[in-house]
Amino acid sequence: MTDLEKLCSRVTEAADCAVITDDVNRRYFTAMKSSAGTLVVFPEKAYFIIDFRYIEKAKKTVTACEVILQDKLYEQINSLIEKHGAKTVSVNADTCTLSELIAYQQKLNAEVIADTKLAEIIREIRTIKSQEQIDKIIKAQRIAEKGFAHKSALKTCIFSPYLCRYI
Repeated sequence: MTDLEKLCSRVTEAADCAVITDDVNRRYFTAMKSSAGTLVVFPEKAYFIIDFRYIEKAKKTVTACEVILQDKLYEQINSLIEKHGAKTVSVNADTCTLSELIAYQQKLNAEVIADTKLAEIIREIRTIKSQEQIDKIIKAQRIAEKGFAHKSALKTCIFSPYLCRYI
């Protein structure tokens, strides 16, 4: 089960659906780095709404959910809310700005919930690592160790003497 599937299975603990816009969690659940995008998560399915700059990359990279070209974002989210019969929408209170919250409350056709429940669910999912994630962490650690093993060689490179003290 992917982390996004875990989120889908738990989203109703917070609301009928969730809207995730922060870049860290968006990247975590979609496996795609971007400066924009909206992840809309229902128990049955998740959608990644992305603008024209990233649509081709998203279609190739994002496999855990349906990728949708962003046109009129709030209308698109409302269409998905209606399609899935959602009455409540949870936003991540840890990362949602006040202006985003106000916009959601004014423009979405559902009750917007901005408490800490979605953030707690996301933290719990992100805390428990799969074997694949553990293997990637170990690989990254080994790369870092090799870099530190060559620390003395780095001091002789182009860095200024001031910077070399901190390497």
